[in-house]
Amino acid sequence: MGFFMFYYNHPQDMDLGFYLFNGAQPKGLTPELNQKLNAALRLTLDPVETTLIALGFSKAQAVRKTTAIFGHAIGPLILHNKALHQHKQLWYWSSL
Repeated sequence: MGFFMFYYNHPQDMDLGFYLFNGAQPKGLTPELNQKLNAALRLTLDPVETTLIALGFSKAQAVRKTTAIFGHAIGPLILHNKALHQHKQLWYWSSL
């Protein structure tokens, strides 16, 4: 799951991933850039959906399961990013 490692290594870019499926509303992005970002993230999820269909799931089931897999991967990333942010804040305050 390449998107997981990308967002793990680039936590500042994770918010952009929330625009997939128009779940969050982009702020500061042009419609063209928003569309490109959605398409790029969709490309990383297509192999999961394709595999689920090959395993016998319907298209609708595969979409739901792919979305769930993405959601389960994002949860730990959110926690990691929150912990990273708190660590940076603690480091800042302890260095004063």
